Amino acid sequence: MSVVFSTIRSWIGRLVRLARRRWLLTSVLVLVGVTISVAILPSAYRGAKAWRARSLAAQAIAAAEQKDWASAMRHARSAYLLAPFDAATLRNLAELQAQVDARVALGFYEQLVKLPEVTETDRRAYARVALAAGQPELAWTLAQQLWQEAPTLADNVHLAAQAAWAVENLSAARAILEQRLRQVPDDR
Repeated sequence: MSVVFSTIRSWIGRLVRLARRRWLLTSVLVLVGVTISVAILPSAYRGAKAWRARSLAAQAIAAAEQKDWASAMRHARSAYLLAPFDAATLRNLAELQAQVDARVALGFYEQLVKLPEVTETDRRAYARVALAAGQPELAWTLAQQLWQEAPTLADNVHLAAQAAWAVENLSAARAILEQRLRQVPDDR
């Protein structure tokens, strides 16, 4: 009888050890899964939000091209709420707002130029919108920076001269244009 009890006790011990191993293995796998989820899901979620925001911003631009301003503004607001720090979204919204109200577009461009993904084209558009919004001093500051960084680029020269003219700095406008003519004499 003691042999039967010892055999049963041995089997029960094995089952308990097996159950502990399974529990331990399951716990480790769950812990690894949770850790991976915590690490990956937030960035995937942000990426999905940015993708949706870009899609909405593109829809806003398309609606603006069709002169459907109500739809354009609705899409633009939704895009901005989803991803207020996404460069592509801000760029599209700034371009849309520049068509409607340059003063509002200034705010979007101001946010855009603070991002690392800003391009020289964005900065040039910001200066143009500042001129359109009646902010010639801001436009002059921005245009000067662009012109100093790339003084041979025709867009920068033209913008700097325009901004200088807007702030009534006629001598600077003349100097900018004369320098351009000396650099490229056949570009008249």
